[in-house]
Amino acid sequence: MAPRQLLRLYETRKSQSFDDQKTPEQIALSESASQTHQDFLEYMLSQIRQIIGTNKWYDPVPISISQLLASQHAFPAQCLGTDRVGDCIYSREAPVGGIIQVTKCDLYDYGTLPAIGIIVSKASSTSCVVQYGGVLSGVYGGLERPLPVFLGSDGGLTHAVPTPDIGRPAWLQHIGAAIGESIIALTPSPHLTKLVRTD
Repeated sequence: MAPRQLLRLYETRKSQSFDDQKTPEQIALSESASQTHQDFLEYMLSQIRQIIGTNKWYDPVPISISQLLASQHAFPAQCLGTDRVGDCIYSREAPVGGIIQVTKCDLYDYGTLPAIGIIVSKASSTSCVVQYGGVLSGVYGGLERPLPVFLGSDGGLTHAVPTPDIGRPAWLQHIGAAIGESIIALTPSPHLTKLVRTD
């Protein structure tokens, strides 16, 4: 029996060092264009990055399935300084310079609805990332699976159906469902239900 030959890569690709991303046309010809096994693996890595959806060749690949799912359902936005991580937000005006303008929802004010997503991080007081679908993890705790989550009176999430005030209706919006103590399947519904007190 012949000894097993080990393949060793002599060079490691480092993020932001140089552009080694292959084009779709190059990937299609990878078998004939590759002179070594290492060359062929470079084409495979380029194709994997295209499938994953990282925007640029030097973007890091998400390190977990949860982060990968979240990265495909999020966008950068301009918020207000009073907006916090965990707030449900709506589009408050037309995009400026291609950046969506958002701020916190108020379930008693129909003009601030429906919620389109949740702020999951803030790079500055007015720059944030909004997640609008997929798996939301680590932003909320104490959740009860498999209960639904709704827009709350504080602009965040709650398991409880909101209570309208006398003479002031509230709007019920389903945002998703808890699938773990700190994990939510995020599916904001555009449909609103008007809640009115009759006592």
